[in-house]
Order: sequence, then C-alpha cells, then structure tokens
Amino acid sequence: MKKVFLTVILIVLFVTMFTSCKSMEELIKGKVPDLNRAFTSEVIISYDGTEVKATITRYGTGLWSMVVSEPETMAGLTLNYNDESVVASMGELSFEIPLEKLESGAVFATLFRVFDNAAAMNEMSFTQTEDGVRFSGNVNGQDYQLLFDPAENTLKSISIPEAGIEVKILSTAL
Repeated sequence: MKKVFLTVILIVLFVTMFTSCKSMEELIKGKVPDLNRAFTSEVIISYDGTEVKATITRYGTGLWSMVVSEPETMAGLTLNYNDESVVASMGELSFEIPLEKLESGAVFATLFRVFDNAAAMNEMSFTQTEDGVRFSGNVNGQDYQLLFDPAENTLKSISIPEAGIEVKILSTAL
C-alpha cells in the first residue's frame, strides 16, 4: 500500500512539474523590478576612457536630472533633461539646448533614451548569466543590455556596446 501511495505522489509531482502553466520567462520576468517609475541612482558612467560619477534622477518618461560629482573638473555640473530641451548649469552659469540641436550621440541623452525605452517595454528577451539576468533591447538602432540582480531585485548595470557606454549602478532609491 505504501508503494502505491508513494508512486501516485511521484506521478502527481512529475506531472505538475512538467505541465506548469508558467514558463521560465514568466517566472524570471515577475522578479524584475518595474522600471517605469521615478527613482534616484548613484552611478558611474564610463565612456571613451572617461569615468563620471553622478546622481541621476528619473521623474518620469523623458524627464531626467543628472548631477555630476566626479571628476573634480566636472563636479557640480547639472543637466536637466525633458522632451524639448536640456538645461545645463554649473554654479551661476546656465544655458538651454533644444533637443533637435543636441548631438545624437550625447552620452547622457543616449542613456536616458535607453532607460525610457526599456521602461516602456512589456517584454524583453533575456539570458541568465552568472552575474544575473541580462535583458536586451534596441532603441534608435542601438542595442543595449540591462543586468539585474535577481536576488536583490535591483538593476546592476546598463551597457550600450555600440556607443561604448557602460553604466554601473552603485545604489538606487525609489
């Protein structure tokens, strides 16, 4: 009787495990943080041999602020980005640049476009790596990757290989 009962239990477990309604993608996707929200992050942006430490704040789609803290020569530079323009200020000096006049390869603008694109996506392709879960996307012909730590449920880095931009997320506050 015990053998029959054990066999039935094993068959039920086997059938349940292999006919689950949720795919692996749905299980992992459920653990990825909602990107479409306001947040503030401490980041290190690497581009063309230069590293910039900054605080970036996302207020909503197309509404960003970035305050540079390192290197010392750029410390205090503030960029306020919206759908129409970028306002750059440092100390008493301030000027506004319409987005149509901004170079398409501007590092901060590329980073903000990538993040806004990822936040608007309902589904993204992903791969599980030893570093975490890597999601891939494309905006304006540029591929990008977002690396998440599934255990902490946090974004760890953003990579835009074609533009040579790497962003390490040090901390995030919602």
